[in-house]
Amino acid sequence: MTPFVGILLRPVRLLRRKARQHPIIAVWTVIALSIIGAMLALMLKGNSVRLQWFRDSLWEQEGIFLEGHIYGIDIDNRTIDASWVIGGCGSYALNHSDQIVVGGGCRMVNRRIDIYVGGGTTQNDSTVWSYDPSLHPIDTKTGEALYIQGLNEFQTSQLIDIGSARILGEDWTQQHAYPFDFYWWRTSLVFVNPQNISEDIPLIHVTPTDLTDNFVPSVSSEVPINQTLVTLDGSVRTLAGRKVNVRLDRNATTKTFVMMIFFINWGLTIVVLHITVLSLVSKDVRLLEGVVILPVTVILTIPALRALFPESPPFGIFIDNIGLFLQMILVSISSIVLLVNSIHFRTTKDSGHQGSYRSMDLAKVQTRLSGGAIQTQTYSAELPHAADAQAPEEERQSGYRP
Repeated sequence: MTPFVGILLRPVRLLRRKARQHPIIAVWTVIALSIIGAMLALMLKGNSVRLQWFRDSLWEQEGIFLEGHIYGIDIDNRTIDASWVIGGCGSYALNHSDQIVVGGGCRMVNRRIDIYVGGGTTQNDSTVWSYDPSLHPIDTKTGEALYIQGLNEFQTSQLIDIGSARILGEDWTQQHAYPFDFYWWRTSLVFVNPQNISEDIPLIHVTPTDLTDNFVPSVSSEVPINQTLVTLDGSVRTLAGRKVNVRLDRNATTKTFVMMIFFINWGLTIVVLHITVLSLVSKDVRLLEGVVILPVTVILTIPALRALFPESPPFGIFIDNIGLFLQMILVSISSIVLLVNSIHFRTTKDSGHQGSYRSMDLAKVQTRLSGGAIQTQTYSAELPHAADAQAPEEERQSGYRP
């Protein structure tokens, strides 16, 4: 093994050694890496699958398609903004051009097209868009038509349907079901060749493909329609088109992130409740000052985590009713109980110390008094013995005999 490989493997060996010494750290490390991997997989999943399906569906097709890039969804104002790219496949493709649009061999459209969006007519020009391939600049060296974004794309701003969500037998707006809310975008598009209005232009697909604002668009259905319009030449005609029903769901990353915050908040609440119950039930548990401050910290943490919800939904949604409101009430009550219990514990402890000090002082006084009495009694009791001991000595000295 070369020294370079040894240097690269040194962190791996260190982690392995630490994992053997601390298995709990190893377990939590594996859990953390699994969560990170799952979040990355959820983030990358949604868009790539839809876009690849769309590209594959264009192979060997004949007609025109529209690919919608949704760049803005405003739930509060009920609007959706999209940028549409037009392309042609088969005989509708401008072969002598420099860029393939989307894929599948499709390129820019080779004929003039008028597109009426959402029932648009000449009375509302903002919903009518005209495409003209003759406006493309030509490369002087190759003679190819150059792709210009403003000539091949147009933007629309339309309304979305909020709908209702049925929760616990009651009808609420979809916002109440956050993060599992979904919305509908329904629009119609009619393609007209102004040089040949009677031409029936085949439509391959009209579909959005991008993730935006934490939403995943999916085409629920494409319905062929006949729509009566006032065309640009001023005539009233019934033309063939396509109605598209698009469902907008929040992506899996948003749902997972919101639910993780929801369960973390409940975990913090349960910890505070557990400490409160222990302080009331168990007499052996002593509350430290840091434990009393914990509920206050949790009270400030829960709303801060709630503010991290994507799109910042308004307060009062269903997840708040079963989460934030209950959590704040329970933690607030627990903090009050812990504070009162802590004050009571300190008061009882101080009064117990004072009582013990007084008992000790009285015991010392009684001991001293009783000790003096004993010493006095002992002294008085020893006096006769001393007198008896002195009498025989005096008799011996005097030579007295009874």
